[in-house]
Amino acid sequence: MGIGQQLLNVPMGDMIRQMAFAIADAQMELDESSVRVAELMSGQYPLRDPEGNLVDGEGKPTSKPVYVDSRVFFGEEKDKDGKITPSRASMMELGFTPTFYQFIETLIEVKISIRITRQTDTSSKSHEGDTVIASKNRSSIFSSKSSSRL
Repeated sequence: MGIGQQLLNVPMGDMIRQMAFAIADAQMELDESSVRVAELMSGQYPLRDPEGNLVDGEGKPTSKPVYVDSRVFFGEEKDKDGKITPSRASMMELGFTPTFYQFIETLIEVKISIRITRQTDTSSKSHEGDTVIASKNRSSIFSSKSSSRL
């Protein structure tokens, strides 16, 4: 088989497709994390298990969300009797915003190295009738580099 055919047999499209799906999965996880931060900063967030499913106060799965107050103490308020109590506000009310990260550009660089070894055996008879086998190895290395932007 020639070097050209071996290079054609490399599933380059599959390799690039798998890398693109890996990047898409990573982007989804970044987005899910940012949404959870936004929920936390909003002042109320639903209880979830580590997989992201809604749970009740005891950690059991539920379809009705149980919310936790995530407001922070900031400032104080006076009631009608003049009593001062601490004031609570969400982080978003205080001007904070969650960060949504994104992959802008991805460069995939692939190097392919093919090594071909050729071995030739020669035999000859000596004067005494013994057969002598001589072996000769020859190696060649071919490299190819390609880049793709996703």
